[in-house]
Amino acid sequence: PNGEEGAPYLGTQKCKPSAAEAAAGSSEEDQQILVEFALAMNWQKWGETKGWKKALSKVESAQETQSQELDFCGFHGVVCSDSKRVTEINLSKNGLRGRVPRSLFGLT
Repeated sequence: PNGEEGAPYLGTQKCKPSAAEAAAGSSEEDQQILVEFALAMNWQKWGETKGWKKALSKVESAQETQSQELDFCGFHGVVCSDSKRVTEINLSKNGLRGRVPRSLFGLT
């Protein structure tokens, strides 16, 4: 499992959607996936929390942010397309700890 000594390095996650996948998803879904990921990976202990801290400092569950529009494209390590879809996540220097939620792989 990720986060344990000797766990595999996940590195950068690039999200390359097909045209059909891009049309099926939404930036709102991407936001929820990022929030779930950050909460599962103990974002408070990351080395760089620009954007994450302001958006998530009082959040305990992803459901709390469903009615909000977070500027997740401005979060450290997140790269977005012009349509506000996540295209890359690079948090390699943040010492991530925790279990990666399956929802992360829903980023397309």
